[in-house]
Amino acid sequence: MRLRFAQTQPISIAPAPTDGGRAKMKFEILPLTAATGRCLSLENDPFPLLGRLVPRYDGRTWTVGEELWETAGEKTYPPDPFEPADYMDSPDKALFLALAGEACLGRIRIGKSWNGDGRVEDLAVRRPCRGRGVGTALMDAAVAWAEEKGLDGLTLETQDNNLPACRFYLKYGFVLGGIDARVYHHTPHRKETALYFYLPLSL
Repeated sequence: MRLRFAQTQPISIAPAPTDGGRAKMKFEILPLTAATGRCLSLENDPFPLLGRLVPRYDGRTWTVGEELWETAGEKTYPPDPFEPADYMDSPDKALFLALAGEACLGRIRIGKSWNGDGRVEDLAVRRPCRGRGVGTALMDAAVAWAEEKGLDGLTLETQDNNLPACRFYLKYGFVLGGIDARVYHHTPHRKETALYFYLPLSL
C-alpha cells in the first residue's frame, strides 16, 4: 500500500525498534517551506566501508552479490550544493525533511527527469537515525510525490562501495538497471563504480 502524501498535512511516524534494541523514534515528514527551511541544515555523516556490491549481467538482466572486506573504514560524501528556493512550491521538484521538533534527522530531494521518471537527487539520514525508519519514510514521501505527478518510476545513482545504501535500495524494491565504471575515472573516486537503480511505479 503506497503512502499518499498531502503537502499541507504532516505525517507522524513511530518506527519500530531495530534488532539492536534502539528506542522508538517519533518524527514527521514535511515538505520544504519557509517555516521548515530553518531546519534544513544537515551535514553528510560518514558511512562504513563494509565492502562493495558486485553486479553481474547475463545479457538481459542484472543480478548482484556482495564482496565483504575484513577491515571496515569510513567515507563521507562532500557537500552537494543546491538552491532551496528551487524546491519550494515547484511542480517539478520537491524536498522533504524528517523532523523531530526542530531537529533535522534526514532529507530527500527529488525532481522530474526527461524520461518520465522521478530522479532521487539526494537522500541523507543522520548516522544515529539510520536503521530506524527515517530513510524508508523519506523514500515513501518521494514515491507518493512521484505517483501524484503521474511519473513512471524513480531512479537514483549510488556507488558500489556504499554497501549500506545499496542494501537499503534493494530492500525497498529498487532493481539495478546499469553501471558506469568510468564516470569517476578523473576524480578522487576513480576506483568506484556508479550504480543506477530503478523503482517502477507503473506497469
